[in-house]
Amino acid sequence: MSACHYPALYSVEEWLVAPMSNEQEKQHISKVRDSALSMQVGDENDGSISEMVSVADADMYIIKKHAIFRVFLADDIDPERTNISIPNGHQRIASQGSDSEIVARSFLTADTLFNSNHFEGPAEVKQIIDLSMAVMKELLAAQSIESEFTREQSNALAAFQQPKQRSVALPSVEGLNERLETFVQRVEHATQAIYRFSQQFYDHTERMWNGFETEIQKQYGEADEFSKFAGSIRPFMTFVRNLRNSIEHPKASQCVIIKDFAITPDGTLTSPTVQLVHPTSPQPEMNVHEFLPQVSGQILDVFEALMVYVASKHIKPFGAFEQTVGLIPPDQLRPDSKVRASYFIWLNDGWNKLG
Repeated sequence: MSACHYPALYSVEEWLVAPMSNEQEKQHISKVRDSALSMQVGDENDGSISEMVSVADADMYIIKKHAIFRVFLADDIDPERTNISIPNGHQRIASQGSDSEIVARSFLTADTLFNSNHFEGPAEVKQIIDLSMAVMKELLAAQSIESEFTREQSNALAAFQQPKQRSVALPSVEGLNERLETFVQRVEHATQAIYRFSQQFYDHTERMWNGFETEIQKQYGEADEFSKFAGSIRPFMTFVRNLRNSIEHPKASQCVIIKDFAITPDGTLTSPTVQLVHPTSPQPEMNVHEFLPQVSGQILDVFEALMVYVASKHIKPFGAFEQTVGLIPPDQLRPDSKVRASYFIWLNDGWNKLG
């Protein structure tokens, strides 16, 4: 039997799947995008999910015990819904999570105090959270340098052998000067982010932190606790700035003196030390392993306290109830959280934590 032949109206592919119009394509993409989704974020090494943070309908973060991930949806990349193949996804932004003091007392504290129905202020929440994350990242980077230094100093000491035949191989920390310079840059970047954070609420532009102290005193009076705090942090924050200038642009009157392991005349082996020579912000010689955590830890203390003071001045009224912001008593802290700040309301003759 001879084969019958019909005119080809469509190619084989077109006959199997008829082309969709633009409108049909958009409807199809919308059906996919609007359906439920599941996503594997990180792995078991990151620990369990502690919380999810949504910021101003713009950013979404998943906080695990040992990591932070930014979540993005296909609509963030392709808001016009033109490409069905665009995926939802996530991206690791920190290898520390809710179990970290730095994460909890910077980014997560900002989320608790400002990404909250109790906050009412002039600043945009997204800007606040972004700046808190900038502080967090810089301090985490500084902490990493601290950890590397401590590990290398310990290894160097472990390998040290007592002098033999009046000869000794001194231990050393490789790249000590470069590591210290990077550490100083990181912590100073953190103070810059804190400075910009303060500018979200108060109009001050005077050099360093002098203008901040003046502005707070003008708004709340010199006797206010916030005003006293503003004055108390200025010397230290100025010290950090001077420290960076001195290590990057040294001169006789201002420089950073870094010493590796050394032997004193009495035969004592000394650990690496650091000293700041400066006319207004001098720092006597001290061990590097003590200096690093003291500087970064004090910056974290300043930022946490600053957020508490700022939030306390921008509380959304709730009827006639008195409210405040403060640190949670240690015995009332959640066992799964290192966030110490909270809103409180006066009820039944006492302060009660909100949330």
